[in-house]
Amino acid sequence: MIVRLCGRLPLAVRIAGARLAARPQWSLDHLVRVLTDERQRLNGLVTGDLGVRASIASSYRALGGEVARLFRLLGTLDVPDFAGWVAAAVLDSSLDDGVAALEALVDAHLLAVTPATAPGQYRYRFHDLVRLYARERAEAEELPEERITSVSRALGAWLGMAEVMSDQTPGPCYAPIRGAAARLRVDPADVSDVDPVAWFDAECAALMRAVSQACALGLDELAYELAGCLERYFDLRGMYAEWSETNSRVLRLCEDTGNLRGQATMLRGLIEVRTWNNPEQDADAMAALLADATRLRDTFAAVGEERGVADALVLCSWAHTAKGGYDQARAAGTESLRLATSTGHLGGQARALVALALAAAETGQIAEAVGKLDQALVASRELGNPRHEATVLQFLGIAHCQIGNTDVSQRLLDAALAISRGCGDRYAEVLTMLALARLDLRRGDPSARAAAEAALAWGRHYNMRHHVADALSILGEISVAEGRPASAVPYLVESVAMWRKRGWLSFLASALVSLGLAFASSDQQAARAALTEAREIYTQLGDHPTALAVTRHVTGLRRARRTGTDG
Repeated sequence: MIVRLCGRLPLAVRIAGARLAARPQWSLDHLVRVLTDERQRLNGLVTGDLGVRASIASSYRALGGEVARLFRLLGTLDVPDFAGWVAAAVLDSSLDDGVAALEALVDAHLLAVTPATAPGQYRYRFHDLVRLYARERAEAEELPEERITSVSRALGAWLGMAEVMSDQTPGPCYAPIRGAAARLRVDPADVSDVDPVAWFDAECAALMRAVSQACALGLDELAYELAGCLERYFDLRGMYAEWSETNSRVLRLCEDTGNLRGQATMLRGLIEVRTWNNPEQDADAMAALLADATRLRDTFAAVGEERGVADALVLCSWAHTAKGGYDQARAAGTESLRLATSTGHLGGQARALVALALAAAETGQIAEAVGKLDQALVASRELGNPRHEATVLQFLGIAHCQIGNTDVSQRLLDAALAISRGCGDRYAEVLTMLALARLDLRRGDPSARAAAEAALAWGRHYNMRHHVADALSILGEISVAEGRPASAVPYLVESVAMWRKRGWLSFLASALVSLGLAFASSDQQAARAALTEAREIYTQLGDHPTALAVTRHVTGLRRARRTGTDG
């Protein structure tokens, strides 16, 4: 710990050792406590004529005026490293002048340069103790307002770059919500050769720290816009904990400052994570989705952001479908599509069409669902968002499987899987694997089990609660189809328990039917209870043909019981 607090700087470690040697009464823990306070750490690294501060100061005093100013102002940033354009923003200078000043600091051994990142940019970083000294000098030599202005310019540079890269990153096609924060104006043509995902890979740690610093300084506009730019990347990389933590922190700031647009933008992303990637789901997830989406709709409406309202209504539509409110789902989806169309929100149009397709499919209107999805596919391709294109292809594949078009389903799902794997999008990949497992089960293909087991493993790894519940249900169905009902029961018991917490009624009813069939040969009382509950849910949903089919299963159990008793 002492070596780490010394930043592994040989001089600092030597001084720490000398202080311990001169004070035998000190314990190692005591020195750790002395060095833990960043504001006092340099004071603790002095012994005799040796001092870390004095060593750094000699290099600092040799700097030219503008280079010294850059050194001080960079010390006010909380980020681990940065590219050359950050220095230009801090100095409010040209890129060439900013990089030249950085290189002067490297020559003075006050900055280290790291190998080029994937986007081809060199990055610079402070040694921890040098950063502390730079911050000391900034506090001593720069006015507080100049320090804040400098930090804001740097964060605005990250925002300008992140906006362009986020627009090109596969992910949820929400409306980009722009606020009033000052930002670097970046022409997308100037960075057309930069891979946006690789850019985020290089900048993610700095961006997350930038959001935290914006929150600490009360810069709510910068905070929510920066956090919003990270959402697609977080989703693509499966960084759901980081997404939740970042948005939650910014949401609290926006609530404190009364920033409704920021609140709505952060809540929109949080709803996504809470609904689909919550590791601790203790209540009805779909009821929570409806409540949160209704709040989101009202908040976006309060600031006149119709594209945001369209996004919120899609979430309302999904929640209504899950709870069996199909008329409300269609109404919400239709209004979302109207708003998205009138505001030119192409991603919103694609999402609304998928929501309407889902409501149609749940009520057995598969032809209508396919028609909506075909329209959504056109919109997704026009949008240029491969993530949503893969999503639409998945739902089309599922719909064609339901009506027996297995060859078409296979082609669509293969295309979706190729896109998801090409983007490194694990969430979309898992959903496609589940759809392929169901397709293989329908065709009697033994590869169904491997696909479902792989989907289950990834679903558990990323806390994809919906996918985990579905994978368990499929594995139970596969075991029943293989003539091993006893092996199916554990899968289906867990699936039913999860669907109760998810609150998606049609999925719960389906899992209950599978559980009833699995129990039929070993525990008729449990089988009858599961099937009776499933029948009640299907009746509640208005799906009377399926309810009647389940009734036949219950009747079959009664006959089997009487036959057994007579025998």
